[in-house]
Amino acid sequence: MSAAIVLMPAQAAVSQPGIELTTLATRFLDEAPPDRRWVLRRGHPLNGDAHAHAGGFIYAAVGRSYLVVDDTQGSLMEAGRAAWAPGGIGHLHTSPFRASNSGRQEEAANLEIWTILLERENDVRQPGASAISPPLRGLVPGPYEARLVAMTFQPGAATAIRQRTGPELAYTLDGSWELEYAGVPFTLGAGQGYLADPGVPHRLRNSGGEPARLLSAQLVPAGRPAEEPAP
Repeated sequence: MSAAIVLMPAQAAVSQPGIELTTLATRFLDEAPPDRRWVLRRGHPLNGDAHAHAGGFIYAAVGRSYLVVDDTQGSLMEAGRAAWAPGGIGHLHTSPFRASNSGRQEEAANLEIWTILLERENDVRQPGASAISPPLRGLVPGPYEARLVAMTFQPGAATAIRQRTGPELAYTLDGSWELEYAGVPFTLGAGQGYLADPGVPHRLRNSGGEPARLLSAQLVPAGRPAEEPAP
């Protein structure tokens, strides 16, 4: 598969009553990279030099920005869009004023780029991570699909008790949540993450009075669903 960074249209679906899923980006991998962790970092460099990093997702959290690869014209990333960046591919992010030379520098202050990457242990030690998963477990030989999915839960909406087929890092953007993981209850607020290992029963509920959102970075074995009912 080409190593290019590709933006794809968001694809929305309703998984069950009160829960909307929007697939922001996907990438087919010949195999899941070994010895990695999902790491979410906020405040990615903007209007700087070209850089490269571990493979993973680039997410336009706030505002519009341009993603430029190999001195191309660049692709516009609206807020809420995402792309997969293969490891080691040089790229940079610019604000609209930088791309157009309009001089409106105040736009840069209202932009924020996040990354959700599959990092090695040496990369994980770098400062600035908002969420770091434990080492990924339960991976099997063969191809995988990496997915970044945005989820919105209406008040009181809850998943069934289910289990992942591959490891998932979930990161709450806002709201109040109740997580039951392997029979143990947890309370989550905005800006918290958890890792769901494959085969572990768990259930998530919006316990607040307003719609609540999260991001879900997933590795899914090719040809299988992202989750299955827990036995």
